[in-house]
Amino acid sequence: LRGLADQETEDAYRRAIEESPEFAPAYAHLGRFLRRKGRASDSAAAFDTAIRKALYPASMILVAQALQSDQRFADSVKLLKKVLSQDANNPAALILLGRGFTSVGAYTDAEVVLRKASMITVGGVSGWSGLAELYLRVGKPDAAEDALLKAARFADGSDRFELARLFAAVGDAFLKTGGQVAAERAFRKARELNPELAADA
Repeated sequence: LRGLADQETEDAYRRAIEESPEFAPAYAHLGRFLRRKGRASDSAAAFDTAIRKALYPASMILVAQALQSDQRFADSVKLLKKVLSQDANNPAALILLGRGFTSVGAYTDAEVVLRKASMITVGGVSGWSGLAELYLRVGKPDAAEDALLKAARFADGSDRFELARLFAAVGDAFLKTGGQVAAERAFRKARELNPELAADA
């Protein structure tokens, strides 16, 4: 987290593995570290081990998070499907799977999963914001705005800053299609959620 990518960091990950050889997330974090150091083959081997050793939903989710942070979305999708085969309503897995589907271009699947996530979680902020990002990606700013308005009813704390960013992106999308009035509406909502971010809009 402090950006210290040195031998001491690698040694700490490897010691964690020695202490608990079946703890899958340790291999995933080592894989991410090795990729950042340019050791692609070693990184791939560590991630493969992480995937193989992730046997329970909690560890699978942690490994999937590491995979997504390393842009390995297709691998994360496979793992998250396993989670949902054991726990069909796991909200964290649904949201991560929605992001994974979005990143690999499986937009229809992403929409189904994220809608489910938004319905089964309290407030559904992460699910609705994930849907908004999906709709922005496929050029549907009206649908993105609608999803964000649903999320905004329950947002607090850091959620408000993320939603403000997305409302500003919706405003930009409206401007590109000539929707000046809709853009101003989205920017006003962004200002309401985070005045500092919206000041640039």
